[in-house]
Formats: sequence, C-alpha cells, structure tokens
Amino acid sequence: MRRAVMAGYSAIADASETLLDVLRDRIAARDDAVGIDRNEIVLASPDDVDAESDVRLSLYLYKIGKSTHASSVSRRRTGDGTMENPSLSLDLHYMLTAYPSKGRADDTATVQDQHSVIGLAMQVLHDTSIIESDDLKGSLRGEDPLHLSMNPDGGEELETLWNTFTEASFQPSVLYEVSPVAIDSTIEEPFTEVTERDIDVDRLPDDPA
Repeated sequence: MRRAVMAGYSAIADASETLLDVLRDRIAARDDAVGIDRNEIVLASPDDVDAESDVRLSLYLYKIGKSTHASSVSRRRTGDGTMENPSLSLDLHYMLTAYPSKGRADDTATVQDQHSVIGLAMQVLHDTSIIESDDLKGSLRGEDPLHLSMNPDGGEELETLWNTFTEASFQPSVLYEVSPVAIDSTIEEPFTEVTERDIDVDRLPDDPA
C-alpha cells in the first residue's frame, strides 16, 4: 500500500501545478514532436477555452474523492508529547483535453494536428506514471512520489462531463487520476509515552510434596 503524500491545505493546488509542469517541461524537452508553447498548456475548464484561444491542452480538475490508496490513517507523532490527527487522503481526477490550432490549411490538417497533440500528451503522462519527489511542487516537494494513472473506462464519465459544459464544443479528451494526496490535520493532542511498567508478581506457595 502507498503512503500518502502529506502537505497542508495547498496540497490540491500543488498537485495541479505539478501535473501542469510535467506536461509543459516534458513536451518542451521533445525535439521530435509537434511544437507547443508552454503558455498553450493551461489549468482550465473547457468552458473557459473559447474558439479564439491559443490553448492547445487543458487540465481540468473535475472530481476530488477520498483515497483508498493510503497505507496508514493512524495518528502520527509530531513532536515531544504531541500526536497529529489522521490526514485527509485524496484522489484527484483530471480531464485532459486537446484543442485545434489555428492557421492550418484545411480541416483535415487541423484535426490531424489536434490528434497528434492529445497523443503526445498521453505519451508523456504514460511515461510519467510515477512523479518523483524532486518533481513535486510547493508543499509536496520532498514527500513520497505521486502516482498517475489513466481511467481505463472513462467513456460514460466523459460524456457526462461534456454535457455539463454549456459553452464548449466537444474535443478529444481523456481522464486521469493522481493519488494519493493528503491534507494534514491541524489538530494536535498531547499524549503520555510509556517508558516504564511496574509488574507485581506474587510468589506461589511451596509445593508441600
């Protein structure tokens, strides 16, 4: 079982920034793929990406759930004589969406380019199923790695999501889960550590035989 990455209330924002930077940095490092500017990869709902936008890829946090991956939900010692309440361990669910570029010669070239972009992003995330501690952002940095996985059966969930967007037209999309991310408790309670134990032993009477 995995131990949850532990951080404060910014853990969700830090996980989103981490995933965004993974896409930006690793796509930028490729010299064998379609060119995408860092600023064209954003954290945004599809409803917020209009037809005139330069956005090529968006990440949208659409669901937060309680994680079943954390190995421990017990209290942990935080200092001399204090214990911290269990953290809130979470799974974060994202929708990755690709958008068409502008200036292509025809509709077919535009669609082919869009398909190349979503394929490139999926390849990058497939090769980054574990995001190591040195690549984590903010309060997550230095903690245990995050685990990234694609939702293998996201068809119905994707359809439901797209039906909630009132301004956006359907675009190629795929769902991912990042886990486990934990928000630490702020409640600490004192405890007394047992260092010695007294045991009374009564001597049995001698056997008269």
